[in-house]
Amino acid sequence: MESISTQALNEFYGTWEIVAVDPPGSTQEAARLVFRDDHSYAALDVSGKELWAGTFDLDSTVTPKIWDHRSYESKETGTDVLGIYEIDGDQLRVCCVVGVWKEGMWVGKPRPIVFDRSTVDVVLEMQRARSNG
Repeated sequence: MESISTQALNEFYGTWEIVAVDPPGSTQEAARLVFRDDHSYAALDVSGKELWAGTFDLDSTVTPKIWDHRSYESKETGTDVLGIYEIDGDQLRVCCVVGVWKEGMWVGKPRPIVFDRSTVDVVLEMQRARSNG
């Protein structure tokens, strides 16, 4: 994926509090996600402990906008997460499917094209975290 604009990345990166998860528990104990401008991310629990980390790609030039990510551990197995996102100010909504790349072919549900829980593995709603300083 090659279409990450600086504006899209600046809008996306930062710390996001997870406010809703469907299905519940699908993000394990994660309470927030931190997206960095080097295309890395981390999932943190309520105490700030890192649960897992990885990399992500964005494409803000298409509709719906694309957000793909993979944890460092899943890179070993070829597991990937294909998703879409929308940002409205300090609100971020994403939905994703999980699958595996085998011989260059995607094995799993197709990338979402709408925010419909019945066709995806998870839908997350997040709010930009407020800084304490």
